[in-house]
Amino acid sequence: MTELSFPRRVYIDEPFEDIIRSIIEYHGLQRILVVTDKQISQLDFFNNLTSTLDDVGADYKIYRDVEPEPSVDNVYRAYQELRGEFDAVIAVGGGSVIDFGKALYLYLKKGEGFDIRDVAPFNPLRVEYNKPILVVIPTTSGTGSDASYGIVLSDVREGRRVKLALGSYEIVPHITILDHRIVMGLPRKLTIGTAVDALSHAVESLVAIDANPFSIPYSIHVILTIFKYLPIVVDNPGNEDARREIHIAATMAGIAFTNAGLGLAHAMAHPLGAQLKMHHGTIVGLLLPYVVHYNYGSDEARVRYEDLRVTLEKSLSIPEEPTLAHHILNLYKRVGQPTSLLEAGYEEDKVAEVIDTVAELTLQDPEIVFNPRPPTYEDIRKILNNALYGELGSI
Repeated sequence: MTELSFPRRVYIDEPFEDIIRSIIEYHGLQRILVVTDKQISQLDFFNNLTSTLDDVGADYKIYRDVEPEPSVDNVYRAYQELRGEFDAVIAVGGGSVIDFGKALYLYLKKGEGFDIRDVAPFNPLRVEYNKPILVVIPTTSGTGSDASYGIVLSDVREGRRVKLALGSYEIVPHITILDHRIVMGLPRKLTIGTAVDALSHAVESLVAIDANPFSIPYSIHVILTIFKYLPIVVDNPGNEDARREIHIAATMAGIAFTNAGLGLAHAMAHPLGAQLKMHHGTIVGLLLPYVVHYNYGSDEARVRYEDLRVTLEKSLSIPEEPTLAHHILNLYKRVGQPTSLLEAGYEEDKVAEVIDTVAELTLQDPEIVFNPRPPTYEDIRKILNNALYGELGSI
């Protein structure tokens, strides 16, 4: 059986202030918890959000202490501070804030004794059909967390900092509000890092073992959109149409991987990002072409990759390349995404220090089960070595 899950509502092309007003009235929301971080809470659009809540007479509380790459302990401390009855949790931010909001939402629903570490796709939570509802307003264009079943949190195990990839179909947000005006001022580096994160979601979900007739068209649309519009946004950050297309595509990528799975690039990126303290989108994007190259060893994946390669070349009128991995590397060079760990600023000895740990933790990451070609420990080491030097090499 294939189970599919989508956000109940996705709003686009309408100011978020108007949407907030309408959903508060429609759902009868009175007591609202807004989750964000300190930086976002100081921006003009966030002031517009609180003004809107004031205008409709909502009783709201703001939690603005979400940290980058939040930990399990961060979430539990917030729950201890905020426990109470809420009609809605509104998470406003990038992937870290939204994942934090999802986790806090679960604690508020489940209460004392709940442990977020137990969340898994096949562990029933029974939280879908009662308040609070979960509303998300993404402020970056890439994580897909606003439409996904995933929660990524950091934790400490046996003295090591690790990333937990958790998920449940019951925590796909009820409402996603996409207002591309919010992302018009994103810095160049964050624009690129989040966009290649979305690209990685789409490319991995395209060949994931649970890919299906619903998810595959989403994956393909996202890939074509990012290849077409990311160079435009990088060259002209004020291009509103291109920003809109990428912002919507990022959410579509979240829908795709929620309903298909991810793969080896994400399984490797979780421990490697934790060890090197590197932005998730940047590191998973960096690993992606080398994983694609490896996955050409799967007959089914190779067919889908090759179909996509031809579609890219015809629809975007770009020169032919031997594989999809080459096209991804060309895109990275065009927009300024690092194509190797050396280019990203990591020295050989630093990578050598963590390579065994990363390979070990990759084999324990739940995303690995969706990869079309099951890797060995040595396969992972070779992929990391290729990513270190920026060489596709042989696997």
